[in-house]
Amino acid sequence: MIETISGLMTLSEKLLCKREVLGKSFETTISGIKANVFFPVCPPVNTDDFASFKVGMNNPLQAPKGGGTWKCDDWGYIVQMPTCSCVVNHLTLSVACEEEQVMSVAETLYKSIEKWEKAFQDYIRIVTKQNTQRKTDYLKKTCSLELKTKEHIRGTGSACLHITVTPLDYYAASKQIENAARFAGSEKELFSDYQMLLAAYDARRIDQNRHAIVNATSALEKCIVTFLENELAGQYSDVGAFLEKKHRKLGERIQLAKDLDTTFPDIDFQTKVLGPRNDLAHNREFYPTNDTTEEHIKCVEICLEHFHAGKFYEGE
Repeated sequence: MIETISGLMTLSEKLLCKREVLGKSFETTISGIKANVFFPVCPPVNTDDFASFKVGMNNPLQAPKGGGTWKCDDWGYIVQMPTCSCVVNHLTLSVACEEEQVMSVAETLYKSIEKWEKAFQDYIRIVTKQNTQRKTDYLKKTCSLELKTKEHIRGTGSACLHITVTPLDYYAASKQIENAARFAGSEKELFSDYQMLLAAYDARRIDQNRHAIVNATSALEKCIVTFLENELAGQYSDVGAFLEKKHRKLGERIQLAKDLDTTFPDIDFQTKVLGPRNDLAHNREFYPTNDTTEEHIKCVEICLEHFHAGKFYEGE
């Protein structure tokens, strides 16, 4: 007999979404278990009279499919009109399995949900840049999950109060959510340079500008070296040894990449990338300003987007 496990997922980060995402479901896998993830529903909105429509907590999102049975009154809320762009706090999920497998499937979901949600959120952060900016609090929160069939299924979860000021400029579209769910279910990893860029974002969010620049520079160098290895593979048996001997410095490697790629981004690397990195290396007292850090990370983002051409992990 087939049983349906429903779940209430509390997100570790507020998810900024476009209206087109609301009310939709997305297929994914969580540690090999097929699941459907459901987004909250947009409340009725008269777009002809949106001037009188109050955004924020006064206009909460409605429960998604299967959400009406959960005690939850903060699914999310609308933050912009007339687009109905929104913040989402909770999702529901649904998993079908044999009745005798309910407990083992539930245990796997409880153990795997944080890893799945982190991969999902990381992908969204990379493609939209939401939840990458500076924030005013340092309280870490993890994703939590509650499961039930006809009755509640006990498991370990986490919950805590999380108050943060997050820029609301970046909203995920349906295709981005779909791709994020596919990536999270694949159990693959983002390209290593994008993982380094995420580390730079995390450092920037808590005002650790030195660490942000170090991590962003590492992401850039990894990206450049990978490009050079691919371009020079037919000319040198050991590209790594060639680079160590002839082009050891990052500036030299950037110049070599420019010579090989006529579409290389037109960026003042000396001022915006190499300068701050060198100041860090030679002066322990140097602390980059916020503007310097923002420019540095932006240059790295441009380069990674250029060389990866819209791909974020192997096989995408």
